[in-house]
Amino acid sequence: MAYFFRAFAFQQLVEVFAPAYQAKTASSEMGIPLRLSPNMDEPSVRATVQATYDQIVQDYKEASYRLPIDEEIKGRPSRASAYAGLARTYLVMGKFEEAYAYADSCLQLNSTLMDFNDLKSGNSLPIARFNSEVLFAAISATSGPMNLNNGLVDSTLYKSYAPADLRKVVFFRLNTYPLDSYGFKGSYDNSMANLFVGFTTSEIYFIKAEAAARIGKIDAALGALNTLGESRYEWGKYVAVTEQNPLSLLTLILKERQKELVFRGRRWSDLKRLNLDPRFQKTLTREMHGVTYQLEPNSRTYAYRLPEIVVNNGKIPQNKR
Repeated sequence: MAYFFRAFAFQQLVEVFAPAYQAKTASSEMGIPLRLSPNMDEPSVRATVQATYDQIVQDYKEASYRLPIDEEIKGRPSRASAYAGLARTYLVMGKFEEAYAYADSCLQLNSTLMDFNDLKSGNSLPIARFNSEVLFAAISATSGPMNLNNGLVDSTLYKSYAPADLRKVVFFRLNTYPLDSYGFKGSYDNSMANLFVGFTTSEIYFIKAEAAARIGKIDAALGALNTLGESRYEWGKYVAVTEQNPLSLLTLILKERQKELVFRGRRWSDLKRLNLDPRFQKTLTREMHGVTYQLEPNSRTYAYRLPEIVVNNGKIPQNKR
């Protein structure tokens, strides 16, 4: 269990404070400090991106050998949780054969999906904590700007859900202020403020679908995508995807992934890795008080600056700008 928690913590940190993984630069780019000893007097040294991901993979694999297949205590990881961690890690690394293999192994142990027809979409928080899809529960610290009352959902994203897509009513509520805006209520933590960042079977279905599409397993990609889709639409109204063109199917899977994993702590990492591919690059634009701000694909600012107290006290280098 300790191996799992260390891998998960390192994974969360590297996705925020390091650049996107690229095999050609991973051995020279700065990753995160890898604290592998409880000795408080040991100095912190920033490892490379490659060494960081190698450690995460090693820890998840060690955990997978030791964790039980069935874990009765909610909140504790199981073997499927470690496989989920490996699937997520390999997807971020662009190692799609491995991502597919571990996603498939995870779903062989636990493939349960909630049927959104069974949820009470009119409730203020319709998704239960520790629901049947949760492989490992984890939340971020409370984030005021992102909570139900403050975090406004992008109008284009909201309109992208089909009328029969139950995520439209399970995930979102109409706000009274500002008018014609929407807030997110579909927390897997059943919380108004905390962001769920753990592992779920729904995410693993999308990892399997994306990886399968990228390595030419079209039938497997369609199977994963349609299995998930059937659980999200009103009964009898889901139209199965039959797209055979790999690029068109991959594009569809990525759009559906964004719609499924909204407010789940995955979008930042997804933007970083997808920006490496010119086909999926996005320039983020925001306007505030008449000033337009842009975040260009592959910008150095995708790697957050380390807190100054960490840089000063630990005497470790700051991220490049």
